[in-house]
Amino acid sequence: MRRLKLPFVCVLLAFILCMELEPNILATPSDKSTSDREEDKTEGTYVTVAKGKSKEGLMVTVASQPDLSLKKLSEVMITLDSSALKDAKVELKSFDAEMPEHRHGMMTKATKPVLQTEIDKKTKRYLIKGVKLHMPGYWLLHLKYTINNENKQLSLRYDLSL
Repeated sequence: MRRLKLPFVCVLLAFILCMELEPNILATPSDKSTSDREEDKTEGTYVTVAKGKSKEGLMVTVASQPDLSLKKLSEVMITLDSSALKDAKVELKSFDAEMPEHRHGMMTKATKPVLQTEIDKKTKRYLIKGVKLHMPGYWLLHLKYTINNENKQLSLRYDLSL
């Protein structure tokens, strides 16, 4: 019988322990106002988890379901606001996440972004399903998008705590 190396066993044990946890990791703190929430009439309420601005001036908001947990597949709503860009056609192409400190990504493949609503000509909201941030800690949320058919990418930091 072949002996397993100690680092592999430690990673495997940590993974098994993380899969046994099921806390509500994104419960809305009581000090958050309702203006901090993203709402969509067809999908319910989402809680903002990350915001950022690209070097071109694109405003990005990532919001998740408030009951996101380590064990369930979830969905996120991404809002792209191109108000600061002049005559720009913006489209979200993909979403992914990784934990750089652990050198791994999600264990699931998120769906391709689906345009949910076009609030106005400059603001679009996309739905991504199949998101599973399976461990607490520091995550980078990667968004690939186009501005006037030119490929761009933006990464937002998200600290997932229990």
